Amino acid sequence: NNSLLGEQDVLIGLLSLAIGFVVVLLLASRIANIHSNRSGRALAIGAAFISLIFLGDQLIVAFAFFVSSEYPTWIAFLGITAYLINPQREHRTWKISAITTTLAVLVHLRPNGVFVSIALLFALLLSKVNWRHPDVGLKQFGWSVAAFLVVLPLSLFHNLFYGATFLPFVGNAYLIYAFNWTEIWSNQGIAGAIALIGSQLRTIMYWRVPNDPNYAIFFWGSQLALVAAICVRGRLHVLRKSQSFWVLLPVTYVAPMLKFQFDSYYPRFIVAASLLCLCSALLAWPRSTAENSELSLVEPDSPLELGRRCGAQHAESAKPIGRKLWRLSKRHRR
Repeated sequence: NNSLLGEQDVLIGLLSLAIGFVVVLLLASRIANIHSNRSGRALAIGAAFISLIFLGDQLIVAFAFFVSSEYPTWIAFLGITAYLINPQREHRTWKISAITTTLAVLVHLRPNGVFVSIALLFALLLSKVNWRHPDVGLKQFGWSVAAFLVVLPLSLFHNLFYGATFLPFVGNAYLIYAFNWTEIWSNQGIAGAIALIGSQLRTIMYWRVPNDPNYAIFFWGSQLALVAAICVRGRLHVLRKSQSFWVLLPVTYVAPMLKFQFDSYYPRFIVAASLLCLCSALLAWPRSTAENSELSLVEPDSPLELGRRCGAQHAESAKPIGRKLWRLSKRHRR
């Protein structure tokens, strides 16, 4: 290991940092390509700025050089967002299978993100599997689900073989409990329970006086981006469309984490909450003002769309003939 990557694996940290910057640039270019108007370019610049501030922060970068499991997980969230932000259906089976495998691996790296991986898995199967071609879609669906289900229980098999214990992921989670959902209401009362849950929510969302301006830019900027995405969807009257479900993505991480303490290797446990807010904002941002029209659900070169174009062209060419016939009939009546 040292002969390949150097003492203390410093090269691993440098590679992780480099991959993170490449992913951010890819994400920004995808946003600018999908949202080609002025607001889309502003969104791409804002997302790149927030992400680069996040990846370049000294304390965040330290997780990369410590070879922690958090840093590659954060980069993977940005990379998967860059893939999902493209509305085109996938025609290749291996790419979807590789991403579902990555989602399963992320659960082993950070078990507290299991619900995030499951939510992204369902979103991937719904938005990327090519259901317009049933044979291709079934093949993609089968391989993707199989890859996820094969990789997901590997930790359980490891614990059963080496530890002879039934542990799906990790043990000793009770050591960092802040409260227990079944006991908080009886021990604290309704007012005390709400106050404790509110305190935990403020901590994980970083609703406090910032110690570092970089933290304010990343945490608050990501959350403001999500609020902006919701407001834009409301202004365009597309809040009831399926793409709006992306705004719930941070809940899949925040809700299960509220019962835990967050002071261990701060801010390792609170980063994902705001990072998912940024990913959610980018995925929920309306692609066009005509998102609620039927054309947005049809591929540009599909037979249905080509038929519409031909019909529209024939209708336009028929207009002059119709006008002439109307004039002749009018003269005949005279």
